[in-house]
Amino acid sequence: MQIFPQFAAFNRPDTAQAQFAHSAIVSSLNPQETQEWHAAVAQAVADRTYFIVQPFHCALGTKLKSVR
Repeated sequence: MQIFPQFAAFNRPDTAQAQFAHSAIVSSLNPQETQEWHAAVAQAVADRTYFIVQPFHCALGTKLKSVR
């Protein structure tokens, strides 16, 4: 079996998933960077080029046979 990285892409900043991603990013920025972030998001929305991607994680295993 092979597994590949999985990503969820969002093209609207007003979704719950996008807001979650935004909050994680903004929490690591200083006040000036936060202003730049919001300006960049607003510009991308206006230009219709906005998108954000979040990685997913997964687990892979096998089902054990029951022993009787």
